[in-house]
Amino acid sequence: MKNSGRLLGPLLAVFALAGLIAVNARAAAAAAPNEKDVYVKRIEARLQYLQTKITVLQSKISKVQEKTKAELEAKLDILKTNKEKADKELAKLKKAGDQNWKEYQAKVREEVKEANKAYRNLIASSKLFLQEQKEQYERDTEITLKVFDNKIAKLDAQIVEIKNERKKELKADMSELRTKRDVVRKKLDGLKAAGTDKWEAMKPDLDKARQELSKSYDEILAKLK
Repeated sequence: MKNSGRLLGPLLAVFALAGLIAVNARAAAAAAPNEKDVYVKRIEARLQYLQTKITVLQSKISKVQEKTKAELEAKLDILKTNKEKADKELAKLKKAGDQNWKEYQAKVREEVKEANKAYRNLIASSKLFLQEQKEQYERDTEITLKVFDNKIAKLDAQIVEIKNERKKELKADMSELRTKRDVVRKKLDGLKAAGTDKWEAMKPDLDKARQELSKSYDEILAKLK
């Protein structure tokens, strides 16, 4: 009996340990995300990314010229429609049970694929438009610089004829005007070297430089009247 008692203690401890391990295993299994949950979260993340891009693109398209806007808006509508279809198919999959949810997976995959395709098509068109817009802005700024070169030459001719003390002040103003003209040229060269994904961020700075150039010219012109 004494030997049986000594053996019973360790045996009970083994059973207790085995039971604890089984409980922990069941708890871990319950806590771990199943395959369906992982899939749903992955698709939801992708669709949320598309929605964010739709919002950004919609804002940009609203500012483009009418000639290009209609084409881009049509492609944006296709993207929205495809994204909504993917949302609906994912909602069906989420409602399905753990046993049959994979029956909906193929349809979800198809709609997400179509939404991604529509997004790529819109981005390709947007890049072409942005490139055209960038090149037009560069041409406009080049024309502006040529116009100011002619204006500066005419101001120089007028200042040469001045004989009083105003001449020194005007020469200083002209030096500043040329500096501002050079600033516009430098910023334009930087914008030309930038890609279509960066030039819009650089445009406000160049616009400001152009405004400063125009303001300085008007001030000198006012002094000559």
